[in-house]
Amino acid sequence: MPLPDVPGLRSVPLADPTPLYAWSLLWRVGNGSPALNGLASACAEEAGRSRWLEYDPTRDWLPEPPTSVADPGGG
Repeated sequence: MPLPDVPGLRSVPLADPTPLYAWSLLWRVGNGSPALNGLASACAEEAGRSRWLEYDPTRDWLPEPPTSVADPGGG
């Protein structure tokens, strides 16, 4: 993706290992919008092209899962 012409702005590719992150596509049951089917299809196609659903520990990096869950109530 081309970057805007802004002084000091640059793109640095991340490689060896490739950082990965979890992603999800969610929608409400019963929402029959045709746009959702198109979005889900486009995401599935891109996932296949871009290795979104693959994980190879010899070339990819994922952060460690949290060891504890923070108390959202603060107590």
